[in-house]
Parts: sequence; structure tokens; C-alpha cells
Amino acid sequence: MEGEQLFLVFDFGGGTLDVSVVDCFENIVEITTIAGDNHLGGTDFDQAIARAFCEENGVDWNSLEKRQQKTLLFESRRCKEQLSARNEMILEFCIGTDSYAMELTTNKVFRIGQRLFQRMKNVISRAVRDSGVGLEDITTVLLAGGSSRMPAVQMFLRRLFERDVMIGEEPDLLIARGLGVYTGIKERKEEVKDILMTDVCPFSLGTSTAGNAPGDPERMCMMIERNSVLPCRAEMIFTTAGDYQDRILFQIYQGENYDPGANLKIGELSIPVVKAPKGKARVQVAFTYNINGILEVSAIDCYTKASVKTTVVSGYKQLSSEQIAAIRGQMEGMKYLSREQEERRAVLAMGERLYAETVGDTRRYVERALGYYHHAWSTSSPIQICKAGKMVMQMFLNVEVGQNYSVFEELFDDLE
Repeated sequence: MEGEQLFLVFDFGGGTLDVSVVDCFENIVEITTIAGDNHLGGTDFDQAIARAFCEENGVDWNSLEKRQQKTLLFESRRCKEQLSARNEMILEFCIGTDSYAMELTTNKVFRIGQRLFQRMKNVISRAVRDSGVGLEDITTVLLAGGSSRMPAVQMFLRRLFERDVMIGEEPDLLIARGLGVYTGIKERKEEVKDILMTDVCPFSLGTSTAGNAPGDPERMCMMIERNSVLPCRAEMIFTTAGDYQDRILFQIYQGENYDPGANLKIGELSIPVVKAPKGKARVQVAFTYNINGILEVSAIDCYTKASVKTTVVSGYKQLSSEQIAAIRGQMEGMKYLSREQEERRAVLAMGERLYAETVGDTRRYVERALGYYHHAWSTSSPIQICKAGKMVMQMFLNVEVGQNYSVFEELFDDLE
């Protein structure tokens, strides 16, 4: 793969839609954002087609028996799927002795599904917005999931992105194959050991906190924002909300809502504290989330140094207690994304040497280049780090041989 490519993976199945923005640069694959709708899939189009059939033929959908509704949905799905190979289909259905029919084409499905396409657009917009890029920056739109075979869905995406989309012969198997490769990368299998792949947290994680004033409702305090690069860690100091509390209870939530109760509670953690006036007792809380879907929450009393911790495993993970213990050991002391230390040391060593050897404007350029490189590391994005390392190293080489290096000045200006 030459240069950087930005993929949008559109995974549309029977009941869910997942959209990911994936940045690829050299041997690094970085999932930058994930967004989805767990209640939008191919079955929603079956429902929309069936209801359009009823409306066109003057039939009351609600008056149909459950068996009749099920049969009409089946015929709607059959015609929808046949449109992948044919220009039009005739949807036929009998109620008693009466027969009804409706012509179905891709354009008609496109019109019928406008409300559903708007929901698709909302998911895509959220994924693209969270990634910090625009639709025009997407290099390739890759379709996955059986329902992405629908010509109307492909028409919608071509119009939205103003370009063609990429779909394989078996889009419903694409995610399964990708999962196999992903597992191989995590396990450092020989065939894919040179590929570095990062994932992101698909949802925000946090705890509930008291309102700003007595009587105010609790609010969500986000510790790890959705689409944070994994593994990640966040720390925060909390204080008591009332006088002479003897413990603080941290409710752990997953979700995006301001109201904690509207999010999914996934655990809790309680720590005893020294009784003191409100706001005096202090507890440092840390959330650590890794690529295996394990969240560790720890709390340390800032005065007594007493500590407690709990581990929450994502529901779909089937890990033994020994596996969890091993992963927790790896998470101990983790603060940042694992780094390619040798390359980093080489860049910094050269920069620091040039800083010591130069003066005036050249020294200031070197200083700004080092700052730019440190900024890239602070993003924890392997692709940003890799790109910054190459650019900064080239700038240092230009300085060393006396070539022009001012072309990099604009990049540094963007950071300030």
C-alpha cells in the first residue's frame, strides 16, 4: 500500500449498522472512529417495503393477521434481495380471495427508504465528524454485511460520497475474515507480525458525580471518551459531596448521555475515606481500558493511600480468570500506547544533538521540530507518530547537510 489511505467501512447487516473510519499508512492500520445504529438493518427495509405495499393497495397493515404480516414481510425481503440481480420485481400478495401487486425497482426502494437512509447518513456523519476529517477525505468506501448488497444502499452511498464504492463477492463474510486477521495481529502470528493495528473504544466510560448545587441531579463524568485509541488510561481526583462521609461510591457507566441513569451501568466501586468536611477527602480514580475489552477501575485515597480496584469485562468476551489476571498484569503501570522506543530515541537523539550544535534560526527550527514530534506522541496515534517521525527526521537530515528546511515551517505554525 503506497501512501496514506483513509477507508470508511460500512457494515450493514440484517439488524445493525456499524461504520468505521480506518486510517492505513505503511504497515499501520488505525481504527480512528466507530459509530453505529443497533436498530437499523436490512429487516427495516423489509418492513418499509411491506408497509408501502399496503399503502399503495389500500390495505390496513394493522388489520392483517400476524401470519399474514409475516408472509408479506417474507415476500418483501425476497423481492428486495432479487433486485440485486434484476431491474424490477413484482411483489404479489393475496388476502382471502383478493390479489394485490406492486412493482418494485431500485429507485422505488430508494424512495421508500428515505427515512432509513437519513438514519444511515446520521451514523456516517457521526463517524466522519469524530475522526476529524471530511467526506471528501475518504479514499475508499468499503461495504460489508449481507444487506450492503442492496442496490439502493449502494446508490445512496455513491450519491453521498460522489464516487463509486467497493464491494466484494461475499460482503457478509468480510467482517468474519477481517476478525480472523485482527486476531492474528493481536496474537502476533507470523503471517501478520509486521502489521501494527490499533483499535478504539466504541463508547464513552465514566462515573456519576453530584450536581453543582444541593438538590441538583447527578451528572455523567466522562473518564474515557468514545473513539479513544486503545489501550488508554485516564485519571481524575474526586472529593466528597457531603460533610463527614465515611466512603465514596463510584457507579461505573457506559454511554454518551449527560444523565447517568440513561447510560448502561456496568459496575461500581466503593472506597472508605477519612471523615472530614465536604470537599476535603480526596480520591484519585483511574480508568484503564485495553484492546481485549477489559476495563479496570482503581481508586486511591490521597491521604491514607488505601486502594481498591475492580475489573469489568465486556459481555461478549469469554475469558478465564487466568486470562484476566494475565491481562491485568500487563495493564499495571500502563499510561500510554506502546511505543516504538528505538525509533523514538533515534529521532530525539538526532534532534537534541542538532539543537546543541546549531544557533539562531536553525536552532529555533530544530526546537520546533522536537515540539512537533512530542505533540505527535501525545496523540497516541501510531499513524500520526509514524508520519511525524518521518517528516521530522527528514527535516533534521536537511539541517545536517545544509539543505533548505523552511518548507516544514508551515506545519509547525499549524500547531501554534
